[in-house]
Amino acid sequence: MRSKLAGLAFLMLLTLTSSCEQFGKLTVVDNVPKSLKEVSGITTVPGSKLLWMVNDQGNEPILYGWEPNGKIKRKLTVRGATKKSDFETLSSNSEFLFIGDTGNNDQNRRNLKILRVPLEDLTGDEERTVTNTSAIAYKFEDQDEFPADKKKSFNVEAMTVIGNCIYLFTKEQGKAFEGLTRVYTLQNEPGTQVATYSHSIPTCDDEDDCFITGATVTPQGDVILLAHNKYFLVRDFEDLRNSSVTKHKLDHSSQKEGVTYENGRLLITDERKKKSGGKLYALNL
Repeated sequence: MRSKLAGLAFLMLLTLTSSCEQFGKLTVVDNVPKSLKEVSGITTVPGSKLLWMVNDQGNEPILYGWEPNGKIKRKLTVRGATKKSDFETLSSNSEFLFIGDTGNNDQNRRNLKILRVPLEDLTGDEERTVTNTSAIAYKFEDQDEFPADKKKSFNVEAMTVIGNCIYLFTKEQGKAFEGLTRVYTLQNEPGTQVATYSHSIPTCDDEDDCFITGATVTPQGDVILLAHNKYFLVRDFEDLRNSSVTKHKLDHSSQKEGVTYENGRLLITDERKKKSGGKLYALNL
């Protein structure tokens, strides 16, 4: 009898230990649906309760509208995506949801683009093709070689839209790592454009986790830049003379790539890796 009780106690302790995974300063909101195992970008849009999400390179060009603690309510195939699209980031304003087909790991893409989906096209049937998209095709003003020299990155996994400007943030890693992200700008107008270098934002000197994988903007005009175990708060982002950057640790490391602002908090997602990740987190600001 005593041995059975001891075995039961050990089993209870093992169960309790395995369910007490620590998430640092983050609160788990929900598990991301299994069909979204490689979430690379998330955003909210005005007038919708859904969280909009895309998968990383190698997946279908589909925009998902998910109701946390519920189910996927929209599954929209996006017309206008490149044949081998690499959706990496989402943003929105009062008119459009923006999809960044901006992934460029091999530094050789000549078909980079931002797709604009009118907000009214996000309503309607649960599963369909969105045809009323417009595109902003672009190239970098300072990329002359394809592939580019590995000492400079033209890979973008983070984007924000402020006013009529679209801001792109480079993911600097490997030989290109300098402890910063370079900011390029585009105009919110369909057609072919040149992404113009604006300035650089210092991040930190941790070569393994100071590259930027997501971005969002607050109503005050501050920009949040996401890394795997921290975020950077850029106050007064558009005021280059007075802007400032502060680093904030999350005390939790995973492949976080999606971030959006919602009612005084950040919503963050990470990619699923075997038995970890694949979660939606919240962080109060």
